[in-house]
Amino acid sequence: MITFAGNKTKYVRTYFRAMNPKLKSVLLWVVTFMLTAVAAVYQRTTGPTYEIRGKVLIDGSTYKFKLIRTYDGHGDAPVEINVADTSVSGEMKFRRYKSYDEWSFSPMIRQGGKLTGYVPHQDMAGKVMYHVILSKRGTSYLLNEEPAVIRFKGFVPRSILWIHIVTIFLAMLFSSRTAL
Repeated sequence: MITFAGNKTKYVRTYFRAMNPKLKSVLLWVVTFMLTAVAAVYQRTTGPTYEIRGKVLIDGSTYKFKLIRTYDGHGDAPVEINVADTSVSGEMKFRRYKSYDEWSFSPMIRQGGKLTGYVPHQDMAGKVMYHVILSKRGTSYLLNEEPAVIRFKGFVPRSILWIHIVTIFLAMLFSSRTAL
């Protein structure tokens, strides 16, 4: 039976120093991998490409939505909201990010069970902030209190993107292991 008569931290440090070097190395690699995996998940769920997700309740029906925050296509950026109820209409309000431009409004177009609005295309690295407003029988529903900010970027081939992502996370993995 092990008792902690003195300082617990001192005991853990002493035990860790006395540990088999191979076991210690494996343990540190496992901890490093877990830290890198947590950082990857955090980046994926909070990074600038993560959609703004939410729900809106309109006359007893709940509609889920995703508002895009990055676009690399040609032309205007489509923002689609799945709304099967044909009595619901939509409108987008937008302006360039950090500008003193007046807000512009554009109606959303119904395409089957979706309402689609378009954010005007910008040059690479251009940003636009926007709101989506749904309406039914004179009542308006603002989907996002804070404006969503969409960043326009140039097309990057998937192969180059994957090389970039793998390189970044390998660098994080090895630098974390070095620090431990």
